[in-house]
Amino acid sequence: LGAVSLGLGWLTLATALGIASVWPDRLKATGGALAVWLLLVVAYDLGVLGATSILSGVSLSTVLLPAMLLNPVDLSRVLVTLAVGQGALFGPTSAVLMRTLGSTLGVTLGITALILETAVPLAIAWRVFRRRDW
Repeated sequence: LGAVSLGLGWLTLATALGIASVWPDRLKATGGALAVWLLLVVAYDLGVLGATSILSGVSLSTVLLPAMLLNPVDLSRVLVTLAVGQGALFGPTSAVLMRTLGSTLGVTLGITALILETAVPLAIAWRVFRRRDW
């Protein structure tokens, strides 16, 4: 729980740094941060729910596994439930991850996805900071 929380904290900090480097204006950066939060916490689950209902003929793991890997908030929740060992009891995404990949490979894939999701905003911020004439 502590390691996943720390990882999500680093990811949040990297995302904030990326947003602040792209939009140095405080109002635009705040609006961008709120839009990212709204997208990842509120709208993302609604989008995944809509995608699963539209793609009713496709297997659930085909939709839920990539959706879980693209959302760091959901991925952190799943990693914590997998670490507890009762992942299948805490929602369909955890059950799909445990059934598809097994717990060791699933946790490794989840941690790798969190590291990549942290590295991308840091790389964007580094590139923008390096090119910007302050």
